[in-house]
Amino acid sequence: MKLCLINGSHREKSQSSRITDYLSNMPAVLNAFGEVDRIELCSADIEIWNEGVWDGHSSWDGWFEISENLASSDAFIIVTPEWGGMVPPRLKNLLMLASVKETGHKPALIVSVSAGEGGFAPMTELRAFAYKNSHICYLPDHVILRNVESLFNGELNENNDSLRDRLDYGIRMLAQYSAALLNVRNSGIVNDAEFKYGMS
Repeated sequence: MKLCLINGSHREKSQSSRITDYLSNMPAVLNAFGEVDRIELCSADIEIWNEGVWDGHSSWDGWFEISENLASSDAFIIVTPEWGGMVPPRLKNLLMLASVKETGHKPALIVSVSAGEGGFAPMTELRAFAYKNSHICYLPDHVILRNVESLFNGELNENNDSLRDRLDYGIRMLAQYSAALLNVRNSGIVNDAEFKYGMS
């Protein structure tokens, strides 16, 4: 199974990037997935969604490369910071561009990052609006990392152990969903031609 970690922050030296680094090296990830890749939206060359993406123009080459990465993946961890109580625009744009081909019937664990006591809003936004046409399957569980600068930084923090356990559990569940949904995708029941777009 291939796991793709998506860092949804636009900032190059962000807490979301640090957490993505941390996740990519967790034993649960390395034990459960044979291949681990990542997408950094701070450096990804993706245009804002427009109808030109359907024409195959060279200006969309950055997206086509990411599309292939997503399509070859079996599961995702989406790390999203909270910007003004919302998901960052580039992450929204990626999920608008993603179709059944890239993310359809594949599981994703949401890891929401907050500099303070927030983190609930972007997780809720992803669950509410970022599934319809992508057909991505968010795990029932998610992880919110509040006061993130104090977490997993080599210093003692009473929340590190409990949050590490929750991340470990989420990753192990993600691997199980990944195997189960592979069976769904291979079942012959999926009819993407007729039901390409979801309802909301």
